[in-house]
Amino acid sequence: MAIVNRPSFSDLPMLCIITSFHKGNIMIHFKKIAFVATVAMLTGCATNLASNKEIGSSVVTTSWENLVTMINTGDYQSVGQQHDRTVRLVLENGQVFQAKEPKIDDVSKVVRNCVKCSGKPFLTE
Repeated sequence: MAIVNRPSFSDLPMLCIITSFHKGNIMIHFKKIAFVATVAMLTGCATNLASNKEIGSSVVTTSWENLVTMINTGDYQSVGQQHDRTVRLVLENGQVFQAKEPKIDDVSKVVRNCVKCSGKPFLTE
């Protein structure tokens, strides 16, 4: 392949790929492109994580009744249940409370019956 005109800057990536293909180095350039794409993706993820509110490092264990009262206020980021019946509530300020629900899925009934909880995240394993 002969290049008659002087290549422009926008032609450079394609010329590098064509040249490297002829030299048998296509895999090296593919790895470089994959590395740059991965770094760009991770940078975007880190930026997104930085915008989220930080969850407090300590978890306060409370009674089931107290947790239900806090859920019913609707002033929380998320609520979720685990297989072992542990329910965790993350408040707007980042504080985390947990309690054991009497029976599995009791918390889903509480959230479903809570008018102020509409649209709030509910997580389950």
